[in-house]
Amino acid sequence: MGFPITQSEFENILDEFLQYKKELPPKSKIHLASYLRDKGYSSVLQSLNFAVPGKTVNMIQMQRADGSLASATKLPRRMDLLNNIDFTGCEIKNCQFDACDLSGTVWYDLDVHDSSFNNTVINHASFHKVRFINCHFTQATLDYSKLDDLLFVENTFLRTSFNYLKQFHKVMFKDCLLQQVPMLGGACAVEVIINNSPEKKLSQVSELLIDKQIAMKQFKKTNTKPAVLVAWNNGAPLMSAVLAEKMILAKGMYPVRMDIMAEVDAALLDKEINDLSRLTQKRMQQLNSEETKVKKFGTKLPQEKTDLNHEHHAEQSEDALAPEQHSGPNENTFPVVSTEWKKQGMCFPLMMIQIMREENAKNTSSFPQMAALYRHAKSIFDQVDAVLLTGGQDMDPRFYGAERHPKTGLPTYTDYPEFSDPRRDILEFSLVYMQQRASAPKPLCGICRGSQVIAASYGATIFQELDSPERRQYLVEAIQLKSIKAAAPLYSTSRTLASVADKEVPNVIFMHHQGYDLGPAEGIEATASKKTSGGKVIDIVGENLPQNITLVQAHIEYYMDREEEGAHGFSSHVSANAAESIFKQFQTRVLAYYQNQRFRYLTPGLFFTKSEAVPSEQSECTVPTPIAKSFI
Repeated sequence: MGFPITQSEFENILDEFLQYKKELPPKSKIHLASYLRDKGYSSVLQSLNFAVPGKTVNMIQMQRADGSLASATKLPRRMDLLNNIDFTGCEIKNCQFDACDLSGTVWYDLDVHDSSFNNTVINHASFHKVRFINCHFTQATLDYSKLDDLLFVENTFLRTSFNYLKQFHKVMFKDCLLQQVPMLGGACAVEVIINNSPEKKLSQVSELLIDKQIAMKQFKKTNTKPAVLVAWNNGAPLMSAVLAEKMILAKGMYPVRMDIMAEVDAALLDKEINDLSRLTQKRMQQLNSEETKVKKFGTKLPQEKTDLNHEHHAEQSEDALAPEQHSGPNENTFPVVSTEWKKQGMCFPLMMIQIMREENAKNTSSFPQMAALYRHAKSIFDQVDAVLLTGGQDMDPRFYGAERHPKTGLPTYTDYPEFSDPRRDILEFSLVYMQQRASAPKPLCGICRGSQVIAASYGATIFQELDSPERRQYLVEAIQLKSIKAAAPLYSTSRTLASVADKEVPNVIFMHHQGYDLGPAEGIEATASKKTSGGKVIDIVGENLPQNITLVQAHIEYYMDREEEGAHGFSSHVSANAAESIFKQFQTRVLAYYQNQRFRYLTPGLFFTKSEAVPSEQSECTVPTPIAKSFI
């Protein structure tokens, strides 16, 4: 039978294991117990640390090219060596899978004792007849997995997601601690039970977000906090998202991750985007032509009829903003074409989402990839209290009606490098669309790329290249405020930033090569701007107070990058007061929205209006509101 493998022996065979995997067809399942027995070891995995630097995971710092400025926070960069392992036949005791990528793994009829899965990715996995006893899951993700006949006994789940599950059948959480755990989207729950005993130490549940029927038996209730959606890449989380989560937690809220790596047909999705971009251009041209007639002849602009009449809630008029030919390959502007459309404030990216929804509602075979991504975003959006769009790579200019600039860098698929990867663009523009169409909009904040997504959605001029190379390398620069308007509210960022600037230099960190001018944007007002070394004037901070929108080009979240012993990393270069004065506006609105919704839940029908004007898209697992959004 062999002896259990030791840590040093385990690390030594990983190179052989990698070579063995390379000789197999892609995504082949590797039976680990058989592999170990062939090497002379038993199938008992005990006291092993699977996180081996350089082989299964690396931790990296972000820094300037010359090393003069570096982050204190380290980010995991997971290798795929542990993907698609079949653990069937193994006994697992006191093992650490922290920060590993266990995507595609198989777990059949086995016990897992006293093991940790902290910051572990277990997506697209398959579990059947598995018992987890006294295990610890912190910031783990089991998204897209199949869970069938599972028992969790006295486990701890902290900010661990069970989203978009492909199967959720016969799962028992017995005397577990579940805190800030989302179970959203995906398959319906069948015989899923949370059964806790009040006398047990771990027997607590709080901030549980569910959109499906789950049986809940006696457990301790605690107060809840507002939930904030954050776009997240499980395989390679970005610094902006990691620090934004810290900022959310520090301000009495909690983040809910929306995975941006949903499965799609890359070629079909690329075609859908091209087709939608052309349709949107045509729609804009029609509206622009109608506006010209109105101006010339004074005729009434006919209102379009929505193609979503079969849905429960009527949408607003489809009048739109029309695109103007941009002056160069790196600019795009959208003038107003009608009073009604100006009131709605929807521009090219959101018109694309609207047309997709219209066509898909008429025929589900139209734009199926885009529609699936929209539902992917909506399953999380419906259950949170706010949305925070963080930094990342450039937007695909097809979404705002422009040609791609040679220096615009787009992500690509790992398996299909010939296609740019637009999934995050679609998801985030969908979120802005949902937020904008609501009669009581959830607070929305954009940082760096996220602010560009919002700006493009409201018709700002997008500069695809600023020709200011210093802005790509963690540039430390003071926020330059615009003059304060007399009518600006006390809580406007123009006033809160001014109060900071009176006492200290409001330094922040920039890392971008694109920017925007909010001048043409509908409803969004710039409160801080900057003329770059490349000669372009870009806006740095903006807001749309009636629409609950705050956006900032700078990385204000970097002030959270510090070690416990003191101010190190990025934090020492960022004015915490300046960063907090901007984020405070978002935080205040989130808390107000949350209290509003909580009061509505406790006293339904008292005097609050219905919060959503977006047409309902009921999931197969729709449940009554008290269950769908649990205040427990």
